[in-house]
Amino acid sequence: MLLTDEELQTLESANTEDEWNDACDKVKKARGGQYPQDWFKRVIAGGVLERFGNRSGAYTGIRISAF
Repeated sequence: MLLTDEELQTLESANTEDEWNDACDKVKKARGGQYPQDWFKRVIAGGVLERFGNRSGAYTGIRISAF
């Protein structure tokens, strides 16, 4: 099961690490403890994680940049 638009919106609206972690836990729980196969494409490469880090001040450990 791929990441739903609703799940993506919940991640996009997270403002704290607790909100982010809760959203991630719900995504994984719906898939038997696994992230969906499009997680990297939609969340990491799509910039959702980076925007969350910028908004919350949380260290995400991942930075995507163009060469």
